[in-house]
Amino acid sequence: MAERALAMGQGQALVHAPILALGGLIHDAGKADDYRYDPVTRHYRLSARGSLIGHRDTLQQWIAAAMAMHRVNLPETQYLGFIHALTAAKGAPPWLGLREPRSLEATILSMADRLSGEVDLYGQLAPETAGFGRYHPQLRGRAFVVGAEAGEGGASG
Repeated sequence: MAERALAMGQGQALVHAPILALGGLIHDAGKADDYRYDPVTRHYRLSARGSLIGHRDTLQQWIAAAMAMHRVNLPETQYLGFIHALTAAKGAPPWLGLREPRSLEATILSMADRLSGEVDLYGQLAPETAGFGRYHPQLRGRAFVVGAEAGEGGASG
C-alpha cells in the first residue's frame, strides 16, 4: 500500500512523501490488536479491543505512547498531518468523530487503501478468463474482468 500511495503522490509538489510512506506502511498496524485467534474454530475473531476501540484509535494510542517513550518531538504541522492522514475516512458522517480527508496525504492514503482492498476483492472473485466472476454484496453483483491477453496492454503494458 505504501508503494501505491507514493506512486499516486509522485510529482505532486504539495505532497509530503514521508507521511505517505510511513502512513502507507503502518496504517493498518492497529489491526494486530483487533483480532485474536480462536483455536477451537480455527478462525480469527474480533477482540474486545477491536470491538470497542478499533484499529485507527489503537494506532493513534501506540503512536502517542511511542513518541512519549522516545521523546519524539515533531513540528505540530507534521504531527497533525500524519495523524490526520492515518485517521481520516472518506464518507464518514461527522457524528462518528472521524474527519473527511482535508490534506492530499489523507486523500491519497484513503484512495490507495480503498484501491488495495478493491484489487484484493476482484482477485478473489475474478473468473479464470475474461467475463463475469463470482457475486459479492459489496459490488451488488458479480465481478467483471475485461481480461488481458498477451500483448494487449494488460497490467504490465
